[in-house]
Amino acid sequence: MTCAARFDCDRCGKCYRYKQGLASHKRYECGKEPQFMCPHCDYRAKQKQNLKTHIIIKHCIPKES
Repeated sequence: MTCAARFDCDRCGKCYRYKQGLASHKRYECGKEPQFMCPHCDYRAKQKQNLKTHIIIKHCIPKES
């Protein structure tokens, strides 16, 4: 799959504007099960930052300093 973005994943075809985005996708997301689990519900995330954001938004728990 080709798109306007410059970096395509050779595994799934997802497009990224930046090389670092593609590298992160391959390292943490592409073909991998979510490894970060919410301690408050059944939500699971492939990236730790996504879990942190989920907890702040869905459970109204402020981020740690």
